[in-house]
Amino acid sequence: MSTPDQHSVQIRQRVRIPLRGIAGPVDFVSFNGLPPGDEPIALVFGTLQTNKPTLLRLHSECLTGDVFHSLKCDCGAQLHEAMEALSARDGVLLYLRQEGRGIGLYAKLDAYQLQARGLDTFAANRALGFGDDLRSFADSAEMLRALGISEVELISNNPDKARQLEAHGIRVVRVHPTALHVNAHNRSYLAAKKQQHAHTLNLDGPTVQPTSLTLSLNSGSNDMTIERTPIATSRIAFIQASWHKDIVDQSREGFLSQIQTLGYPTANVDIFTLPGAFEIPLHAKLLAQSGKYQAIVAAGLVVDGGIYRHDFVAQSVVSGLMQVQLETQVPVFSVVLTPHHFHAGEEHQQFFFNHFDIKGREAANAVAQTLHSLRHLADSRSSKLANTEQASSISA
Repeated sequence: MSTPDQHSVQIRQRVRIPLRGIAGPVDFVSFNGLPPGDEPIALVFGTLQTNKPTLLRLHSECLTGDVFHSLKCDCGAQLHEAMEALSARDGVLLYLRQEGRGIGLYAKLDAYQLQARGLDTFAANRALGFGDDLRSFADSAEMLRALGISEVELISNNPDKARQLEAHGIRVVRVHPTALHVNAHNRSYLAAKKQQHAHTLNLDGPTVQPTSLTLSLNSGSNDMTIERTPIATSRIAFIQASWHKDIVDQSREGFLSQIQTLGYPTANVDIFTLPGAFEIPLHAKLLAQSGKYQAIVAAGLVVDGGIYRHDFVAQSVVSGLMQVQLETQVPVFSVVLTPHHFHAGEEHQQFFFNHFDIKGREAANAVAQTLHSLRHLADSRSSKLANTEQASSISA
């Protein structure tokens, strides 16, 4: 693939298009100065703030996955996951015309035929005379520059995307792996990407579905709708108090590291920093009532200062968080710790540094297990309601 002349790419047109399932504004942006025949586009979600890193997804076109929901890959699922994350936080999706990692649609279908005979996705490409991956992201860097973007947080499992962006002058400050979208048809495909090209895929992690499920049951004149939010697009709020921030920060870092290991994109975790622990329950309630979050984690360190009733503060915070989840039905997880004895000595500080990291990881495990359990309950309820409706129809 030819690449554009350096800094020759300019915005050609910018059009706002409403998208199903996306609440905020989305602008479709086309460009001049790209190689002839290429028509990649940028989808700009919300309002870009180019003074800080932009959340970015580089997505190569996959007709079979993006449009027809093929189970042979995870492309369509990743596309929809990225769009959910970008619409919630604002950012950019570059949709690149690189079907089949650059070999084209017809050749990709030929490769599928070879895969059916036992070749993996890369071996099939080589058997057809192609390289493993023909994609260049030089034009992506130019498109980003045309949008005024120089630093990004990249949503990707593919380390080559980050390397190429860096090589072409776009600073990648953070990489957010996608969730795991594995099924019986694409497991060997994902395994080949992990084993041969070091994609960050935890194939033993929780399996998620790419899209939400809406089940409508008509009963007389009343409609009942049950919506299930997939784990991949679940948003999590992490609230932390600022007292002893250096220690409490360890719970956040431990949480983000572990939740990513469990297959949840860290781009779907929003961080809220408050002055102290006493303010946490109110913010947790407002976040739960917003309907945006499927789980809320609160972290803080309440210590005995020798004068004030630290035990009263701790009890009030924990009781308040319990009340929030009972009233809103949004699960709330507490990493608000209250040591009986705390002092600023180096040994004590190091102990709590490590302890808060562990507690953050434990909270991530609890979030994953709880969301999985709640999802199972929702599935069971949906199935039971469907069976009830079917029985009613038969009896009628």
